Amino acid sequence: MSPCFLCGEPTFLEYLTTIDGKAICDACRSKQDRDRREALVVARERMEAEAEEAARSDPKTIREQHRGQELHIQSVAMFYMLVGVVSSAFGLWLLSQAPDLVTPPSELKHRFVAGLILGITSPALVWMGSGLWRFRPWARYATTCCAVAGFALQLFNPSLIRALHMGLLLGYVLRVMLDSKSNRVFGVDYAQIIQATPEVKGRMPELVLAFWGFLLFGLIVAAVN
Repeated sequence: MSPCFLCGEPTFLEYLTTIDGKAICDACRSKQDRDRREALVVARERMEAEAEEAARSDPKTIREQHRGQELHIQSVAMFYMLVGVVSSAFGLWLLSQAPDLVTPPSELKHRFVAGLILGITSPALVWMGSGLWRFRPWARYATTCCAVAGFALQLFNPSLIRALHMGLLLGYVLRVMLDSKSNRVFGVDYAQIIQATPEVKGRMPELVLAFWGFLLFGLIVAAVN
């Protein structure tokens, strides 16, 4: 019998293994192998965690993961700016109409009020859309509040078709604004990430383009009818 180098217990020679010139019993060798395997697993997990953390902090990786959400937000921004410009032009046209002897005074009053409202609210839509295009947090909050208010107003819309189309539009806006990825896109440091990754490009998904086309067509039909 001979003592084990690690535990010092007397052990028969057939249960001893010489490793690096040291006699180690089978029990200690099994424990040593188990500890080595556990250490390898811990080291691998640490390396994977470090690699994942490095990927999360890499500007290009972050941008590639959120580029699709950027395009969704910018599609909403383009819609708001387009509606703001068109509404502003229509409001100015209403205000520029000269009174005549044929048009009833009540209708002239309604035109003036509508033109005044559009003249005030339309620039706000353009301003909000420009803020969304640049991923400003205040624009996200303002858009969300307006979408919620507009969604609630559709409950009193006498036209079912208009209420349906406006509900689809505002539902899409709310989904984009409240998506978890929007939290990162509207983060305070995301502008620096965009500046650091000008090579990251993307295109609007065909499904989103089809949705906007269908929605705008429906809104035009509803407005005409």
